[in-house]
Amino acid sequence: MSSGYYPAGAENDPRAPWNNSDTELVPREIEYSCVMKRKAIVDVTDYIPGEIEKEWDGESYVAVRVDDDFSGTNWLEDFKDTWRTPLELINVLRRTAKDLMKGNMPDKDTFYWVNIIDECESWTIDYEEAEAT
Repeated sequence: MSSGYYPAGAENDPRAPWNNSDTELVPREIEYSCVMKRKAIVDVTDYIPGEIEKEWDGESYVAVRVDDDFSGTNWLEDFKDTWRTPLELINVLRRTAKDLMKGNMPDKDTFYWVNIIDECESWTIDYEEAEAT
């Protein structure tokens, strides 16, 4: 018997979209990778100083560094000395979540959390991909 809502002969057709069941979920291991970047200010000590010149800023003369040589600067180490990497921030999150699961409040002051929030800012994903392994 037909309900009258389907095309003739299609109500019980197993190939009809309304008779198809949802696809079964199948777990698969994948590998996700991304390139993240962040612009940040770092304090640099490993450079060769250039000259210092005086420039008028409209009110007074100010010292301006000119021709500093940064060719030997290790930018990655300088960044890591100043900021946490994404993996370090993930580890902070993991430790905090474990503490909270145990009913413990992390033993950190407000300044620590303000720094963590600041270090999470300004990250962007430049590229990402995922593929089955």
